[in-house]
Amino acid sequence: MSIRFLLLVLLFGSVSSQADCQQDQRSMTYCTKQDYKASEKELKSTFDSQMSYLTSQISKDRFTKSHDDWIKFRESSCLYEVGLRSEGGSSWKMKEAICLTRINKERVITLNKYKLCRDAGCPE
Repeated sequence: MSIRFLLLVLLFGSVSSQADCQQDQRSMTYCTKQDYKASEKELKSTFDSQMSYLTSQISKDRFTKSHDDWIKFRESSCLYEVGLRSEGGSSWKMKEAICLTRINKERVITLNKYKLCRDAGCPE
């Protein structure tokens, strides 16, 4: 196999994977769920990084509590945006995954800001 052929396979394989996500409701739902899973993984990693930085049990407890409260906010917010599963149609799972992913990414940005301000008086 030539390198040129491999590059073409990689290029068109990647394009067709993206195109597969737009073919039908099932594939769109699958792709949005994969995005959601990736956002959950990034969120957990970012949370764990901040948690490992904290030294006092009080800070760890406060951080954990704030994150638990944030999860409740995320769930409530997406419930408001997409409604109950029984109220949605075949696109409900996809819409929920999109909402959860978006809010997870916002939270990761916030958690990363904690890393940036560590020297400026952030909790230890």
